[in-house]
Amino acid sequence: MSKETTETSADTQKVVHQQPYLSLIVMASTLTITLLQVIVLTSSYLPLGVSGEWVWPRIPAGNTDLFAGVFTVILSMGYLALLWLGSRWLDQAGRVRIAMGLLGLVFASWILIPTLRSVPAGIYGTAGTSWVTYYPRMSGYYTEAMHIEETYSEFLADYEDLVRQGDYLHQGTHPPGLILYFRLLKSVCTYSPALSGLLVETESQSLQDGLDVLEQLAQENGQDFSESHRAVLSLNLWVTYLVAAFTVIPVFLIARQFVPFRAAWLVTGLWPLIPALSVFAPKSDLLLPFFSAWTAALWILSVRKNSIALSLLAGFIFWLGCWISLAVIVVPVILAVWVMLNSLFETILDDQNRFDKHSVLKLIRGLHWKPAISSLFVFIVMTLFTASIFKLNLWTVWRLNLQNHATFYDHNTRTYLSWLIVNPLELIFTLGPAVTILVLGTVWTNLRQRVRTPATAWTLAVFFVWSLLWLSGKNMGEAARLWIFLTPLFLSAGAGFLDQCLAFSSASRIRTFYLWLFVCQVVVALVSVVQIDAFDFSSFLM
Repeated sequence: MSKETTETSADTQKVVHQQPYLSLIVMASTLTITLLQVIVLTSSYLPLGVSGEWVWPRIPAGNTDLFAGVFTVILSMGYLALLWLGSRWLDQAGRVRIAMGLLGLVFASWILIPTLRSVPAGIYGTAGTSWVTYYPRMSGYYTEAMHIEETYSEFLADYEDLVRQGDYLHQGTHPPGLILYFRLLKSVCTYSPALSGLLVETESQSLQDGLDVLEQLAQENGQDFSESHRAVLSLNLWVTYLVAAFTVIPVFLIARQFVPFRAAWLVTGLWPLIPALSVFAPKSDLLLPFFSAWTAALWILSVRKNSIALSLLAGFIFWLGCWISLAVIVVPVILAVWVMLNSLFETILDDQNRFDKHSVLKLIRGLHWKPAISSLFVFIVMTLFTASIFKLNLWTVWRLNLQNHATFYDHNTRTYLSWLIVNPLELIFTLGPAVTILVLGTVWTNLRQRVRTPATAWTLAVFFVWSLLWLSGKNMGEAARLWIFLTPLFLSAGAGFLDQCLAFSSASRIRTFYLWLFVCQVVVALVSVVQIDAFDFSSFLM
């Protein structure tokens, strides 16, 4: 057992003995947040945002598919059974069995997220998911991809000129990755008629109804809506849900670096129940957690295992994420803070709380320069490769993206102090009650006990960098959607407190405790998806 693990176990035991009612306090707190969230979501008198600036609209009453709701509850209970059995059967298993278990979680998440999304009736549920992608006012990337006749090289060479037009909502603030993504889906469906036919034939009734209405409206407006549109829109749903589901693997990998298997497995199991995933599906924001989580997981592993190959891969995945959105640039900042805190903790521990000039040198040497340089090397090489081969200067595009985004608030009034209060509350709704309690509990116990471990450094790094983002006022409005890319990092940070709550407890107490957290998380996920009209579908019906 490592020195870090020994220290963490000792601290955990101390906490449990000092707080015999810790589990009861956590359960009561989770229930309280659950009830408050349900009250806020179901009350038409409380705005979901700042009135006069940005408010999430609500779904009108009576638009819930009760059958889908009951089915989702049953499926959730089956998923809970899978989590519990996995926590017992895989605890001492080898890597192959654990990998198979994680693939099982991926498959379960792939089913559970769209199932939650299907609970609202009509256009608010599955029927409207294709509308989110199809209509330009939602983003415009799909529309651009389906109508571009240029080759990939021509499109990339001209993309800088497109960004220079100064759009401050969608294309002007994003790199070309999403347009390329939809063009790739279009190419796949075009060159594989069998796949296109299968996608159309296997459409659920709700999805088919939504696509039929889209086709009718397109024909009335003299627009083309071929089978290719139906196939691409359907394929996008499956791919988006699958990419979001695969995020469970890096969440587990991060958590497992800091806590035992059981806590890492159970906290990872909460991933598909993050309310924001089902509320905002199938928006392209659901792709971002994949990149943020994999970048963090691979880089942390590269540091812990001293692997240059993993740091190179982390840099490559981060580079790919920057093709989708510049939101992911927050991730290297979190990793940098984690490394600095980790090095600081190790230096203080080794020098027995003394800090002199020799300590400074030791701190600098402990910053893991090789992984950082390796990741940066890949990032720079791939960016230069893109400029050389495709005549696309990504540095310029990214600079223009940030510049265009800064002009958003010139066109949309926002009150800094109002959003300073609202955004943390919105983050709580994004994460759900159980995940919120686990994250806050981890931060609180780490600060209270002054525990100095890599796990502590990770939790504080995530929380600190998010605090800077919050205080910067960069996301005044729609924070629940814009901060989705941070949700897997918050979830992994909550594993430490879950481990403390489970430590030295009997199997029956652990089962009761986790069931309580799980049910509260499911309740808020369900209420959120049937109450929040994330895409203002109501305006289509007026």
